[in-house]
Amino acid sequence: MAMIALVMCGGKGSRIGFKEKPMIKIGERLIDHAIRELTIAKIDSVFITSPYTPMTEKYLRSIGLEVYRAKGRGYIEDLFEFIKVSGIEDDILTLNSDLYYFTKGIVNDFCKHYASIEERALSACYPDGRRVGINAFQPIINRDEELEEAFYFLTTYDVINVDTLDDLRMIKWRKMNTLKRENGW
Repeated sequence: MAMIALVMCGGKGSRIGFKEKPMIKIGERLIDHAIRELTIAKIDSVFITSPYTPMTEKYLRSIGLEVYRAKGRGYIEDLFEFIKVSGIEDDILTLNSDLYYFTKGIVNDFCKHYASIEERALSACYPDGRRVGINAFQPIINRDEELEEAFYFLTTYDVINVDTLDDLRMIKWRKMNTLKRENGW
């Protein structure tokens, strides 16, 4: 199965107060987590930025990654803009660029699961139904077309979608507790 990853990096960061969430450093930049996950999964990728994320775009270009600057009209609008312009026919993996991965290789596991199901779309969710920000689907041009969707459940011990300052605090707390356990503190 051919698949391309579209990493969505164009948000305004308004819910958290940071202009460019992909550049938030928690040990490493959040965007570096997505890059590592895609490297593990061996999936070609395009990073979709917007006028709101110039530092992210500059960083991605500086390390030789493919970048497409969308108009910045919103997540879905920018995603469909790229799909329409590029004429993608392969299955699509979308990742939010503001995910912190505790479990390495989770994107690879997600893609393997997607390849094993009959549904045309797969979304990662938390047990309470909130979307994580990892999705796979067959490309559609007509936004009104609905895809039969399956769900892949993860916990905040696997990945955290950084939307609030509380999410950042949770990551730091979990990292500290992991260090304590690993070092017998």
